Amino acid sequence: MAKLLYGLIVQRILTDRETNSVSYIELVDGFNVPALPVALPPFSVGTAWEPMEDETDLHVRVTFLGSDNKAITGPTEVPGQRFQGRNRHRVNVNFVGVPVAVAGDYFVSVEQKRGDEWIEEDRFRLVVNYVPQQPRFVIQQGNTAIPLKQA
Repeated sequence: MAKLLYGLIVQRILTDRETNSVSYIELVDGFNVPALPVALPPFSVGTAWEPMEDETDLHVRVTFLGSDNKAITGPTEVPGQRFQGRNRHRVNVNFVGVPVAVAGDYFVSVEQKRGDEWIEEDRFRLVVNYVPQQPRFVIQQGNTAIPLKQA
């Protein structure tokens, strides 16, 4: 069993090839969407793990859940990772086009396999807000557009 050190939901994860250092870009706690249903913009889940005792293998899966705890995406299982003498291992999972039908709280569940059983190590909330776009009215004068102020 490994210990989950942290988990983040971000827009992008960058890993430097030379130093193997990681940059987590634009932390995400939710999305404002102009229409429903919608496919969410791409996002990533970044996690870091530490081996416990003589742990050598790490098996992780990540699932996107609705507020009813039902899976919206099937679990994304990361192939077994080996610590191989390292004191830390990162597991990153990308999500693209996750469909949501209603506004509200959604969750990303991070699980670890222990024996034959999957155990949830943490759960991260992602809020989807419906924010309709306001129409913009402009007056066109030649090549210049002048926005009208909303009352």
